[in-house]
Amino acid sequence: VAVVFCVVASVRSKLRGDIDWIAGFTSFLFAAAALLLVRQWQQESEDSYSVHVFLYVLRMWVVLTVWFSSTAASKLNQVIENESEYLAISCTLVTVFVWLYPLPFYWAADVQEFGPMQYAGVWVCSVGTVIHFGSDYQKHVYKQNRLHKGVLLRSGFWGASRHPNYFGDFLIFLSFALMSPSPWGCLGPAANLIQYVFDAIPKSEKMAAARYGKPGRNTPVTWRALCRS
Repeated sequence: VAVVFCVVASVRSKLRGDIDWIAGFTSFLFAAAALLLVRQWQQESEDSYSVHVFLYVLRMWVVLTVWFSSTAASKLNQVIENESEYLAISCTLVTVFVWLYPLPFYWAADVQEFGPMQYAGVWVCSVGTVIHFGSDYQKHVYKQNRLHKGVLLRSGFWGASRHPNYFGDFLIFLSFALMSPSPWGCLGPAANLIQYVFDAIPKSEKMAAARYGKPGRNTPVTWRALCRS
């Protein structure tokens, strides 16, 4: 099933010009498969791990194919003029990080039975999924309305946070660490946080400032004022 989804998503993304993003995130499957092969798992832990990884990759395929035009990734050319740098970020960087993200599961294989931390991880992952997927879906639907062109989304998830999709994504990787009995499991969410703080968020802020930086008909105040409000 995963292979079929991968092929369909890759073909669809190629038509939209974002095959490099799909290639990067699909490598998550290879990282997950490697961990399944090198460790001995309890059946319950293995099932939970497999479901978490598959749902995450499936969700990213949807975002990067069906909703790609509504994402910040589709507008990176506004802040990155060099094509080689764009490819480095969208394919190479993403590929490297998605091999770091599932690292908590390497130690999660040592869990003999589900306990409070593992169930807490499932709960946090569920909350993160709702926020991550829900905020991306809300933005996609919002941008389909032509009347909203150039109008800043400031309701729902986007009224509570400037980057709710990033926050939801971070919660998902934090849940992976909660399922790991080793403090080394924090490597996954730490890598995710570093990527957002030093790469994704600065670029998103730069694009938003360029688009909403000056007051106008659709933005009554400057971007800086909006950030303070």
